Amino acid sequence: MGKYYAVKHGRKIGIFNSWGEAEKQVKNFSGASFKSFSTKEEAESFLGAGKKINSEVSNMIDTSDKIEAYVDGSFDSNTNIYGTGVVIIKNGKKIEEIFKQGNDERFISSYQIAGEIFGALEAILWVKREQLSHLIIYYDYEGIEKWATGAWNANKPISQYYVEAFKRASKGISVIFEKVKAHSGNYYNELADSLAKKATKINQEDNKEFDDYKVEEQFIQTEGHKKNLYLNIMKDGSLYDASTIYQMMKRKWKSSGKKIGDIKKVKTIVDFDGKTIIFQVETMNGDLNNVYIYGDELNG
Repeated sequence: MGKYYAVKHGRKIGIFNSWGEAEKQVKNFSGASFKSFSTKEEAESFLGAGKKINSEVSNMIDTSDKIEAYVDGSFDSNTNIYGTGVVIIKNGKKIEEIFKQGNDERFISSYQIAGEIFGALEAILWVKREQLSHLIIYYDYEGIEKWATGAWNANKPISQYYVEAFKRASKGISVIFEKVKAHSGNYYNELADSLAKKATKINQEDNKEFDDYKVEEQFIQTEGHKKNLYLNIMKDGSLYDASTIYQMMKRKWKSSGKKIGDIKKVKTIVDFDGKTIIFQVETMNGDLNNVYIYGDELNG
């Protein structure tokens, strides 16, 4: 009876029928994880039931450009703000740190869990923006995996939102979940935790480091409303959230030679007939500028 070789971390992730094929995936691959089994069921169990989410992608996942994300959340009970921290790693090297905050009334009762959930979604959207197809998410709250895989029922507003947002955002992307123990000395997990805590403080007026986030908060305000309303655009089955659309606007603003710090206020208009998002930007000196994002620029 033949053996099955399960490769959990390697150039390609999956189950192979020969050691020769499996060896190609793990030889000289940093952090490789693999094992042989006498049955396919045991090999699948080793890979983790439900960890490879999207059935639309191949069973063999190409990880030659290995993208990993450590995500964590935090909560400030004084302000009812949850923070998100994400560390993006490519081929073993940290390439980006992300920290954002939220205070949606639907989710604040979930405290730091909300922050960690938005961290997972932020990591997936990062991979999509880079036009990559696979991601390993390291988390310490098990709902991050179990709600996404359907192992847990989504009974609360945050989990219900996460299940739907995950389905949309991860379309065409293979996501593998790996649990890490919280506060166990893992460097990147600790870094994600510190970024999440940092995010809960980004609204402090005396902290100039976070000007971009203040502008983003203005961007998602809708005129005539006291609370934040979040703009989400769906195109060809792909979800573009407020943060993603804002980053597109910011890149266009910078590419025209202007500075983010010059922005005082942003008003967003969606022209459905013209399939265009128009940003009316008011600068600190009172000038008005329009920034346009056209429908064909949203690469679904």
